[in-house]
Amino acid sequence: MKEEQLIDFVKGKITDPSEMKVVMDWVELNPENRKTYNDILNCWALSGIHYENHNVDVDLPFRQFKRRNFKIRLFTEYLKYAAAMLILLSVGALTQYMVSNNTLKQAISWCEVTVPFGQNVELAMSDSTKVWLNSGTKLRYPSNFGPESRIVELDGEAFFDVATDKNHPFVIKTACLDVEVTGTRFNVDSYTENDKTNVTLVEGKVAIQNKSGNTVAELLPNTNAEFSKSAGILNLKKVNVEFYTSWTTGTMVFKQESLAEIAKKLEKWYSVEIVFDQEDIKEIAFSGSILKNKPIDQILEILTYISRIGYKIEPRTNQPSVIHLKHLPMKK
Repeated sequence: MKEEQLIDFVKGKITDPSEMKVVMDWVELNPENRKTYNDILNCWALSGIHYENHNVDVDLPFRQFKRRNFKIRLFTEYLKYAAAMLILLSVGALTQYMVSNNTLKQAISWCEVTVPFGQNVELAMSDSTKVWLNSGTKLRYPSNFGPESRIVELDGEAFFDVATDKNHPFVIKTACLDVEVTGTRFNVDSYTENDKTNVTLVEGKVAIQNKSGNTVAELLPNTNAEFSKSAGILNLKKVNVEFYTSWTTGTMVFKQESLAEIAKKLEKWYSVEIVFDQEDIKEIAFSGSILKNKPIDQILEILTYISRIGYKIEPRTNQPSVIHLKHLPMKK
């Protein structure tokens, strides 16, 4: 099997059923062939990731592959840029096929990106859609979109710049609702552990759907949809989109947001655990902005200065540090 055939197959350039069958039969022939295919697929998926403004050369892994004649070396110089953990998953068998009405269907390979705490990741999908992922986010998406729609699964926060394709809707599936678009720019904040899911539209139009597939709202630009899982209520409001998208440029912006909600974001970004020694501290509201490149102790000092909230950092070995927040005694 020529390496060029495998590379074209992974990139989705082979569409002739007979050629596809030849490649798939070769992959299933023995474990060594399967490993070679996995390595190529891994390189292809990894090459689509951009990390902290560093672009990865998409063709380099394939050039390395050709030079080494079926012995792919994972290029470590790129792993430092791809800090997100990339896991390739298969739906069913790695390469399975069905023959129905003389049509050969190629199994879909899925990629999963998990963003470490304290990091943001940018990636480009096969349809040229760009996605920015926030700390602690998981995104699952196919290496190549199917012929009818473009579907991804999100647990966390992501900003999407979706490539326009009116014939193939782009759908983001979250734990409690789905978002369908054909081409637009918007932010989705939907961490599974949080009660609220927010969808904020920058430009274009998006449809909010329940898990039954029914459209429950359509958003226009500068509109936010907030869904509460506990209350089962969806609220729409006009907003300044900067408050929901500023994280993509390294800033966290708050507007009368409770310290409990702010703490959740700080925990993800700084990889710490925040404990409230008094429950009423959670309800204190703040407005302002935080540069995400500032150390956590500087943020805590600001809290102390403006609200008389004290803190204590408890370092732990091989675990996130614990930050205790408590009221400072009143000055006499």
